[in-house]
Amino acid sequence: MDFASLTAAQWTLIGAIFFIAVILGAVVNKTHFCTMGAVSDIVNMQDWRRMRAWALAMAVAILGVVLLEPLGLIEANQTMPPYRGAPIAWAGALIGGLLFGIGMTLASGCGNKTVVRIGNGSVKSLFVAIVLGTVAYFTINPPLLDAPLRVVLFNPIAIPHSNGGDLGSLIAGEAGVWARLLLGGAIGAALLYFVLRAADFRSSRDHVLGGVVVGLAVVAVWALTTQLPGPASGITFVGPIAGTVEYTVGGFDRALLSIGVIIVCGVILGSLLWALISRSFRIEWFASKQDFSYHLIGGALMGLGGPLSMGCTFGQGITGLSTLAITAPLTVVGLILGSAITLKVQYYKLLHEEEATLAKSVTTALVDLRLLPQSMRRLEDL
Repeated sequence: MDFASLTAAQWTLIGAIFFIAVILGAVVNKTHFCTMGAVSDIVNMQDWRRMRAWALAMAVAILGVVLLEPLGLIEANQTMPPYRGAPIAWAGALIGGLLFGIGMTLASGCGNKTVVRIGNGSVKSLFVAIVLGTVAYFTINPPLLDAPLRVVLFNPIAIPHSNGGDLGSLIAGEAGVWARLLLGGAIGAALLYFVLRAADFRSSRDHVLGGVVVGLAVVAVWALTTQLPGPASGITFVGPIAGTVEYTVGGFDRALLSIGVIIVCGVILGSLLWALISRSFRIEWFASKQDFSYHLIGGALMGLGGPLSMGCTFGQGITGLSTLAITAPLTVVGLILGSAITLKVQYYKLLHEEEATLAKSVTTALVDLRLLPQSMRRLEDL
């Protein structure tokens, strides 16, 4: 998109997107909306509230898109990234999601949480964003890793289709928009039932607020970018963080400015404003060399896994899922699994120290997650 030639009306739409991003950053900071935190809460404390908040955001986003798309207010067939594009690269979604899940756990949060924590004063998260953005940039532009992996490993086993890589198009072909309305309504209703049936979640105002605002923000950005030239785009963070690094290194050249960069900057500002209002702004630095190493590796894995899976906890887990893209739930499964395994490995290494080799820790983690039989357990729990 050429920002130099935009009209006043288009700048108004861009200003609205920036305002939404500011609200999003403030609310995510206030409510502690975090996918990695949600997985950690379940693994360590069996607390499902933050996971339900994520599911609520999914439900709101899905229902918003399937209701507005038939009215022509959202164009989700031609998007960037191409969620409904061909072919369905299921292996890239799973493996990329797995790498991203491992990375976000080592780096203390996904792309969105990293950006929010920058606004809250975390130098660690700024470092993670630079690593993530740099790796993602050189993965995609030029495609040093993403393209070869797709061509050699993923594309040969991708599932071809002629209508669209979403659930509605695969089932109903050209009538996919109406199938999406029915299927999306059913999926959204099922997610709402899962979320609202829990009394402890319903009574948690912050979690409800976080889920609703995040879902509405995704729908609003879809609708606004549909009115701008070029493909519509939702809220995602891996590519935009790479774009923000490029924009910064490029001397803030307007030609490098994009909707993604605007959203990243808006979220940082919103988070900063809430941190100042709530007096929670704190400069955070690395606790140790190991902490530095974890964040370095985590940022790199997110920078690689995000492009492979075509998104992150936001980009696929909410935005992609709102289009009913087949790759979205596969990415979600991969990143939840990667995060849960990493959390378990960290736990066993802390509990057993020298005895807990990586192989033993991973095997025992898979046993705990009921992916391997109990007979394969190598380490004991407390």
